[in-house]
Amino acid sequence: MHTFTSFLTRHPYLTAFLIFLATGRLRLYAQTSTTTPNEVDININVEGDGTWYSAWWVWVLGIAIFLIIIVAIVSAGRK
Repeated sequence: MHTFTSFLTRHPYLTAFLIFLATGRLRLYAQTSTTTPNEVDININVEGDGTWYSAWWVWVLGIAIFLIIIVAIVSAGRK
């Protein structure tokens, strides 16, 4: 039984053709990876009011309500 390498050594033209196909495929992969555009278009709008949770008073109001609820729960447990 012959191995694949002994088959290739007996057929040098087939070996050369397989190497040509493999290197051609690698060249194609290298070319497509370098020709793809690497630009990213990012548009950040810093003007305007923004969203409701970006306002400072919303956070202050939320913390105040949270603290009132925590105090109410803790004081209810003391009765």
